[in-house]
Amino acid sequence: MLDAHRDTLPDGSPTQQLSLHYEWTQPTKGRVTLRVPGEAGLLYDSGTGGCVLAVFDEHGRRVGFDDVYPDGFDLPKGKYEIVLRLRHDDPAVLDAAKQRRLQIDRPLPKNVTLRLAESRSAALR
Repeated sequence: MLDAHRDTLPDGSPTQQLSLHYEWTQPTKGRVTLRVPGEAGLLYDSGTGGCVLAVFDEHGRRVGFDDVYPDGFDLPKGKYEIVLRLRHDDPAVLDAAKQRRLQIDRPLPKNVTLRLAESRSAALR
């Protein structure tokens, strides 16, 4: 729980924070974009009022930071800890978010060509 004297909303009600920790290994140097389904791109319409993400390398140094509007950043190969922080004034809402998933997007190394068909039967020919 946050400090009740400091962390209050304008109406005086307390605010709560949930911190979720994810471990991840970046297999090769490259660009990553972190997204939280249900939060990404939603600030006022999200279930928790937004989120922030911090990325720490294996030495505990913060190497990235993002929010509900993910930009992405370049990371070298290595092990990382990603900390997702959600805020809400209702602890039950945060309790329900404890299993929140994190989506990590990485570009493919080269373009992929796909064959498309008009229908399922056309695809089987």
